[in-house]
Amino acid sequence: LWFSCPILSSDIPSLREQLAAMQNDAIFFDPKSTSSFVNAVGLLESNRSSILANQLAGFEKMKERSWADAAREWCQVFHQALLPTTSS
Repeated sequence: LWFSCPILSSDIPSLREQLAAMQNDAIFFDPKSTSSFVNAVGLLESNRSSILANQLAGFEKMKERSWADAAREWCQVFHQALLPTTSS
């Protein structure tokens, strides 16, 4: 999106996480399915202007998040994982 080029993305967990700020504006396709990719390209082709505008708005939200934010969130996850559990 740095160059105003809309995004089609493989539907894999790491990319879903990365593009979460876009909510429903990211277009995902099954990386193992040619027809899924073709459908995603068709969707983009038929709605390019509105999809790009929506993705750019989501991209602005993404740029607000830094690597320090991501590291802080992961530290919280690790901290929770290391806490002793209480048995009932």
